[in-house]
Amino acid sequence: MIRNYIFTVIRQIRKNKTFSFVNIVGLGVGMAACLLIAQYVYFHLNFDQFHSESDHIYRLQAETTKDGESIGTTISFGPLAGPELVAQSPLVSNYTRFWSINYMNNSIIRKTEKGVATFDQPGVFLSEKNTFEIFNLPIVKGSLDKFGEPNKMVIDEWTAGRYFLPEEDPIGQNLELSGNQGAKMYEVVAVMKNLPENTHLDFNVLLSFDSYKNYFRPNLTWTSGNNLIYYKVEDPSKTDEILATFEPMFEKNAGES
Repeated sequence: MIRNYIFTVIRQIRKNKTFSFVNIVGLGVGMAACLLIAQYVYFHLNFDQFHSESDHIYRLQAETTKDGESIGTTISFGPLAGPELVAQSPLVSNYTRFWSINYMNNSIIRKTEKGVATFDQPGVFLSEKNTFEIFNLPIVKGSLDKFGEPNKMVIDEWTAGRYFLPEEDPIGQNLELSGNQGAKMYEVVAVMKNLPENTHLDFNVLLSFDSYKNYFRPNLTWTSGNNLIYYKVEDPSKTDEILATFEPMFEKNAGES
């Protein structure tokens, strides 16, 4: 019986070629459009959801007001705004910082016996071990044991592929980071998995946070510095209590910076 149905369909298609063509193309376009819409919705519904406790992670943002009206917001802060809240509020369990140095026109240079490889390097930030405790960023090679020391570097798989052959081990290798502030040598201590596309995080190279002295004055402040600061909170329903602790603390310390 199924065979008869198939032959009937074929006869109808041959008999009404134009009509059948329009229907088949329309069906194909409709199915393709549905698949694209489904993929788009899935992409955005899962944005930044690959972190195991994404609902416990908050990025610090400040709003500037004048006469009770908002005149702007910022997500850039001095590095001291990170650790102090953890020290003052038991509701905040961890923090991390991303200090951007992308404006320094960075390039990475690798010198070997075979020659010199140089590429403009995007996505360079100073950060710390806590980043890998808060965010799900799998390490595929090496370890973070030495990442707390100055002049250490974690790179993603894409960056590793630019400077090292597949058979080479990047761990323990030195790369020279060159930019407006001169050139510094960094040891690769780990390679992390590439970030997925559906995330607002945008880095390829993380330098150990203590390396900031290579680029900035040694005395850290609350206001000076292009830091993105993230907190991991114990209970997301108590963010109002956290703000009640943070706001007066920030106003006091920012005024003294």
